Amino acid sequence: MIPKHRTFFTRSARFAAALLFLSLPALAEETAKISVAKIAEAPEIDGQGTDACWSALPWYSGFTLINQKETKAPQETKFKVAHDNDHLYFLIEAEESEPARLNAKVSERDNPRVAYDDCVEVFIDPNRDFDRFYHFIVNTTGALYDAEYLQGGFLTSKDWDSEGLKIGTAVHEKSFTVELAIPLVELGLENISGRMGINVARESYAGGKPVLSSFVPIDGSFGQPALFAPAQLEKCDLKHFAWKIGGPVNPAFLRREGKIVYEGKFYLGNSTGKLQMSRLTLRFKNGPTFGEHVILDNGLGREYSFSLPVDVSIPDQMLHLELKDNKTGQKFASRQIPVSVSYSPLSITLTNPPYRDNIYSDMNVTEIAGDLVIGEAGSENFPVTFELADSDGKILASGTGAGSCKFRLPIPALEEGDYLLTVRAGEYTGTKKIRKLPKVKGEVRFDENGYMLADGQSVIPYGGFSCNPDRESALGFNLNFSYMGSYLHGQKLQETFDRYAELGLKTAINCYPSDKISNPEAMRKPLTKQEADQIRSRIRELRSHPALLGWYLADEPEAVPALPSRLKEIYEICKEEDPHHPAIILNNTAAGYRKYAEVADITMPDAYPNFLSGGDAGKPIREVYDLLKLSSEVNARIQWITPQAFNWGDYSRTGQRAPDFAELRNMHYQAILAGATGFCWFEFSNLQCEPEVYLGLAQLLKETKILNDLWFNGYKRVALDTGDPDVLAAACPGNDGRHYIVTVNCSTSPKDISLPAEGKIYFAAGEKQSFTPVEGKLTDQLTKYQTRVYVTDQALAESFSLDEYKPKVAEAMAKLYKEGNLAYSRKGRVRFELSWDKRSSAFWHLGDGAFNMMFWIRNSKPKDTTVSITFPEKVKASRLCLFGKNLRRGIVEAEVNGEWVRLAELKPAGEKSMEASFPAVESAKFRISELSASGISEIEMYGPSQEEK
Repeated sequence: MIPKHRTFFTRSARFAAALLFLSLPALAEETAKISVAKIAEAPEIDGQGTDACWSALPWYSGFTLINQKETKAPQETKFKVAHDNDHLYFLIEAEESEPARLNAKVSERDNPRVAYDDCVEVFIDPNRDFDRFYHFIVNTTGALYDAEYLQGGFLTSKDWDSEGLKIGTAVHEKSFTVELAIPLVELGLENISGRMGINVARESYAGGKPVLSSFVPIDGSFGQPALFAPAQLEKCDLKHFAWKIGGPVNPAFLRREGKIVYEGKFYLGNSTGKLQMSRLTLRFKNGPTFGEHVILDNGLGREYSFSLPVDVSIPDQMLHLELKDNKTGQKFASRQIPVSVSYSPLSITLTNPPYRDNIYSDMNVTEIAGDLVIGEAGSENFPVTFELADSDGKILASGTGAGSCKFRLPIPALEEGDYLLTVRAGEYTGTKKIRKLPKVKGEVRFDENGYMLADGQSVIPYGGFSCNPDRESALGFNLNFSYMGSYLHGQKLQETFDRYAELGLKTAINCYPSDKISNPEAMRKPLTKQEADQIRSRIRELRSHPALLGWYLADEPEAVPALPSRLKEIYEICKEEDPHHPAIILNNTAAGYRKYAEVADITMPDAYPNFLSGGDAGKPIREVYDLLKLSSEVNARIQWITPQAFNWGDYSRTGQRAPDFAELRNMHYQAILAGATGFCWFEFSNLQCEPEVYLGLAQLLKETKILNDLWFNGYKRVALDTGDPDVLAAACPGNDGRHYIVTVNCSTSPKDISLPAEGKIYFAAGEKQSFTPVEGKLTDQLTKYQTRVYVTDQALAESFSLDEYKPKVAEAMAKLYKEGNLAYSRKGRVRFELSWDKRSSAFWHLGDGAFNMMFWIRNSKPKDTTVSITFPEKVKASRLCLFGKNLRRGIVEAEVNGEWVRLAELKPAGEKSMEASFPAVESAKFRISELSASGISEIEMYGPSQEEK
């Protein structure tokens, strides 16, 4: 549902609201399973549903009202679903007593207002991984909204369109019908088992009031993939979709025969089980098509070059890729790839100075070096000249070259100031501004290998979003990303950063003084002069503060989608106004890495494997490595990483948990092997009740500092072939003759390894185990998700223990529990429910002992505001304590013999607490009714004391 009913929040919106709704983690409720029958002949998509193929298929019905899971919808909705190995077909029939009053105001595609019409909605989780799913809304006249959702619904990619989707609708005397044919090839299948998740929903307005119903009983948003009905495509054969597509590789814009073309390569890999003769086509919208015949046997892959004319007057375009069977035209693969069109006859990239084209005060630069690319076919022999001039135009150095080349230009010692490198090649001239900068306290920059230098000293940047400054700094973290940017100004902002400086926390903050500049609507438009001036003022306000890490430009902008040219202009402002601090962006899709490749100095892919209660990662844990490698392949920015250090249950997703230490260490070393030079875990604000996470991360930081040559020599790493895609490994030279081998098992099964080893004997870091290679091979077995670091230095390996965090975790857990607290949620399955919020799955934090998560009470009258506490069996209680903000009133009640009995009224017990004592009562159900407060954070309950007994 969009936009009014959905709970698909951007992260900035979630935190601006100060972290919202929370509850008890629970596995998805059992729901009806859907059998998707295979049909021999496709139906005609006309909305009538009279085709013979539909007649033998069962109806799925029993829709219930949203937030009232036991209440049947007043008007029935039912559907049938089928497949033919190429499409999913839906026939949806919605009973309607007043068809003349049906709302159908929207007619254009992708208008979210279609959700205010009488409509049906289809949700498909194509891989049943509860993470990525697709959403289709269709009204009674066939108007369509379709979108791709990521991270279980928190991110939306509205750029996505199902190009081959067919829709038919019809309005009848007492109902309306919708018929859909959805191409499977467009759903991003990653498995070919036919296992999916499906839900169908309806929004009805004909009766004058909105009536929302769903096939799957749901509280809150329709878009909860963990609750979708499990579906199986029967007798399916989806092998023809088993293609791996990579790229574009080395894309470039060139002038060829007077036209600007987009050129590069795509990798195609065939895993379909047989030889395939197909045709690859590429095109931009309304442009010509590039075609290439592809003949690949099963198990083989190769790169295919392409050259495609492009209209450079359109800066942001979508490249459409299709792979079809040569004879039948059956579509094997379909991709939509955002391309930022930017042609320059001369492209100059400096490698010395290596960062931002700036010469910093402590650098001794004796030559300017870089790469020149001439955007003209046949330019190999163009004569090239290089000149460096000062701000007065005086030539300080000059040189020559030929064609696209690597160049080196010796220069004299430079004074502080601005310089201009001018490159001439044939009829083309290009320039590059170079700055020699003064020394500034608190400066943050990066060396030629992407490692951070703070005030000229090497630093391991390690921390997270929304840190608890005192706790995290005491544990050794030095990095903090704050969402407060738009909310703090003037003296309060300076005082906050002064505190960060005292604690040694480098903090990134967004450069927007107001949400009006960074909200989704603004991000879709070109930057105005007024906005640019406000950003400049914000940067000047904080740029000289020693606690500043850098400027956070955007959080997953591909989900907005933000205008790349707008963000690029903001980035240029940051570089101009503050050359001493980096600009940072976070992306989480391949399309985003490419689309915003020219925005920011640092990119931070966020990788969330979705750890399941009672289970393992909901997605392959290896996605940390894969996302970071993909990012590094498509852009040249400094690669940091934002892995998962939180419980998805805190954001209304059922059946989730936080990662344990083994999983944290696995993600940590995956990222290092993929080239990460900084860690910003998401996120620290709710970790008080998860000591294994924050203490485990502190343990990893300690390990990283001890093995610091493994970190700083990362550019010397050599990947080792393990023969198993689930096992990652690399060798790395250390200092003083040390040698490292790092292995990471990304599988839930034990894995045997045999790797080439240079050393005579290796020691497992932190484990007090040794391994002697035999005939140059180190052999071992790794358990589920195990990571092992082997090093030839025994003293170093034994200077710490991987188990050091465990007693600290036990101590922290003990502090969370108050003796006798019946409502402590980790001691039993206590269930909390809030009358004003039915959408959340993390209310268990009300009994976690941490007191740090607030459940805000909004739009609720006290007489209707109730908190319920349910125990698995009866308990004897005589006292209840409530903690929160602006607590004013509440009545404690218990269910006795099926009726609610008033026990006592809550009385103030402190600035942020209220308490009620009452004669001991035995019950499994208690509640606080008539609650008046701004928010609540914790509930404690106790039985009678010894004296009372």
